[in-house]
Parts: sequence; C-alpha cells; structure tokens
Amino acid sequence: MTTNETRFYAGLEIRQAGTARPRLTGYAATFDKQSHDLGGFVEIIRRGAFSRSLRENPDVRAFVEHDVRNIIGRRSAGTLDIGEDAHGLRIEISPPDTQAGRDVVENVRSGNLDGMSFAFKIPDKNKGQAWHFDKNPAVRELLDLDVFKVSVVAIPAFPDTDVALRSLAEARERCGYRPSVDLLTRKLLLR
Repeated sequence: MTTNETRFYAGLEIRQAGTARPRLTGYAATFDKQSHDLGGFVEIIRRGAFSRSLRENPDVRAFVEHDVRNIIGRRSAGTLDIGEDAHGLRIEISPPDTQAGRDVVENVRSGNLDGMSFAFKIPDKNKGQAWHFDKNPAVRELLDLDVFKVSVVAIPAFPDTDVALRSLAEARERCGYRPSVDLLTRKLLLR
C-alpha cells in the first residue's frame, strides 16, 4: 500500500504587473537540504526527484490549506505552472477571481499565509528512496516522487509526522534493519 505524505516549506510571494491578476510564486520543496527531525529521521529531497512525475502527470492541483473546496490552480487548466529548477519544486499559481482566489491573495499579501506544501507518494519504495540508518538520526533520501498536489499553507512546518513515522518503520522492516549495540547503548546513556 502506498501512503500519501505531505511536507511543508516557507517562502511564498505575490507578483503582479500593472492591472494583471496577481500570481503566487514560490517553492513547494527545496533540494539537497536536510529537513527537521521527523521523528527519528530527517529527509533530503534530491535533484530530479520530481522529473518523472511532472513529465507523466499533467494534472497537479493547487489548494489552500489542502482543502479541495479551495482549489486555486490546476496544471491542466494552465493556472498552475510547476517544475523543477536548480533550487527545487518551483510553482506559479494564477488564482481565479473567486472567493478562495481573492482570499488567498489577500492573506499572502498581508503575511497570514507564507508557506507552501506538497503531497506525494513514492511509487517504488526500493528505487524512490534510500535510507541511511548508520546516521543519527537516520536519513531518508527522496529520489523519485509522485507529486499530485501543492498547497498554500499558514504553518510551514512538518506536522504530519505520524505518516513519516510509518515510513521509517516500513523501511526498517523491509531492509531488515537492526540497530547496532553501540547505537542502543548511546540511546540508553542519553536517557
């Protein structure tokens, strides 16, 4: 079973030229940077992790706070431009002239909303990620992801650690990981 996972990043801005409708721009993910501790492990998204998915999936959607009632962009409609560059998963959203669209623009403009999030699946647990349990905390490299939505969010953090913890447990079980005696001893000494 493939589990949906969500990650959050700060950094969103409004761009507007003249009388044109405002556009929201930013990054839903950044490459080669270590995340916060997600509950016993950290993640690093590697360059190219979204390439295959973006080629194969023409219909990524953009929401406010992941609420499907507040859709503000869609790749297939031309209102969401999403792609990889050297920095990460770049987005540009042209919000519609709807209540949700006007509200998100005003909330970003006022600073109430300043983060981005993306939801993903790892299609092949053996090729889409690499675990390094010899590090403390463990490191999960994300190599090939299916991205299916991005969202403008108020709290750019990592609150979905329950999903992340399941991923860590599944990976340890799949590869037969057993902590070394030294690691267990260090954990006991820290307590």
